[in-house]
Amino acid sequence: MDIALIQERILERIGKQPPRRERIGCERVQRVLEALAELKKDRKIHDFLQTEKLGFRDLILGIDCYVILVGKSRYIVAPINSTGSRWVRKHMKAHSDVWVVAVDSEDTKERIKQKLVDVFSSALAESN
Repeated sequence: MDIALIQERILERIGKQPPRRERIGCERVQRVLEALAELKKDRKIHDFLQTEKLGFRDLILGIDCYVILVGKSRYIVAPINSTGSRWVRKHMKAHSDVWVVAVDSEDTKERIKQKLVDVFSSALAESN
């Protein structure tokens, strides 16, 4: 991918995002990261790694973080994107190889954890 295209997308995203929407997105990712930390502590996942905000993986690939799962015979790295339920289809269409988790303002931490576990179950089933 061309560096000029990446820079253009970064500037476009920064310019188009109203501050409120940007704040909501940051809060959503933070809530997912907190849920992932608890899932790691509970040994439901092996580990996770957040991608750089407004970096290549975030803007171009649509990945907020990678989650490392333990399959039957190997580790599985699942790329995850968190978005509002309103934008799930858009994200799935644009980034079909990324697992999408819909997180809305009314979701509790327990609900977010359950949504993540459901996505991981699908990722593990697909990898076998």
